[in-house]
Amino acid sequence: MTNAAIPPPDPNKKIFDEYSGTYAQVVKDATAFAGQEHAFYLRFKARLLQKQIAAHFPQPNKTAVLDFGCGIGSMTELLAADLPFLQGTDVSEQSIAVARKRLPKVPFKVSQPTRLTYADASFDVIFAVCVFHHIPPELRVANVEELTRVLKPGGLLIIMEHNPYNPGTQLVVRGCELDKDAVLLTKNEMTRLLKGPTRRAVYSAFFLFFPWDNKCTRFLERCMRALPLGAQYVVTAKKL
Repeated sequence: MTNAAIPPPDPNKKIFDEYSGTYAQVVKDATAFAGQEHAFYLRFKARLLQKQIAAHFPQPNKTAVLDFGCGIGSMTELLAADLPFLQGTDVSEQSIAVARKRLPKVPFKVSQPTRLTYADASFDVIFAVCVFHHIPPELRVANVEELTRVLKPGGLLIIMEHNPYNPGTQLVVRGCELDKDAVLLTKNEMTRLLKGPTRRAVYSAFFLFFPWDNKCTRFLERCMRALPLGAQYVVTAKKL
């Protein structure tokens, strides 16, 4: 049964509407000090998402996937070719308009805070990349419950977020106009948020310890994933 409650206003909707045309440049400016383009971080996270999905679904190309908080579709674009049943949703109407132009074959919808216009059990996988630090803390539980509603039993909820213990991450957040109202949450906080009577956390790790991507750093990333030093982290939960 869909949630028919009137959603509260989202203070971040206006911010992302305003920056929908300059989003890529704003993020690029904020992360430039690390010496890598924003595309590097997107590709890194896209690869992690693909690994998580493939680990649980033998045929990822047949899974129904939702990019929650998709923005202008940057991550969606990287995954669309391998995930033909991928969709995207965001509270920012202007961002969705941009996403539709760049990816006309991908279904995008404008969502409301704590309410998604999808039927129950619509998706095998839902992922959110650096979205929850923009959601006011008092609305996070309601958002997780709504994501769970549209997730199929046995489906995955994959959340990637900034690690507030990483000094570089703190520097990026403080210097990014889009993050001026952000409230970061730790991996333990996210894990507690995802746990519940209908969900079980199945994987968590820190990542982006290094601003390079090669065989050596990939090996080190795997070895260090339990250390709370990576720039970001991932927590994956399974719907029971």
